[in-house]
Amino acid sequence: MVAGFTILIWLAVRSFKDAPPIPHQVVSAAGETVITNFTKDDVLAGQQVFLKHALMENGTIWGHGAYLGPDFSAEYLHTLARDAQEWFATNHHQRAWSTLSPADRDAVEAEVVHLLKQNRYEAKSGTLTFTEP
Repeated sequence: MVAGFTILIWLAVRSFKDAPPIPHQVVSAAGETVITNFTKDDVLAGQQVFLKHALMENGTIWGHGAYLGPDFSAEYLHTLARDAQEWFATNHHQRAWSTLSPADRDAVEAEVVHLLKQNRYEAKSGTLTFTEP
């Protein structure tokens, strides 16, 4: 029992220590400020809406999120990926996503995967950089 509680306490401490960062500012790739008057309190207040209604990843965790509220994280990632595909197709191939060849679609999808997996948060300055897509 002592070992079990030790592990639980260690996990609780790690979850607070390794919590996702909240940036102090959000800038574009060119260094221009995207969001002004942005504070940690603003982010926490926004999170309280989801916590109040128990909407945090319902569909992902319980599988019945549509009854309680949409799974906003999954919807956001899906929409972001589709928008990024259109952006890369238009800007790199000068055509819409739906008109690309299979090889060009694969190239665009690889760029989108790289874009979405890249960490653009700078811990020292507390800055998050948004890319154009």
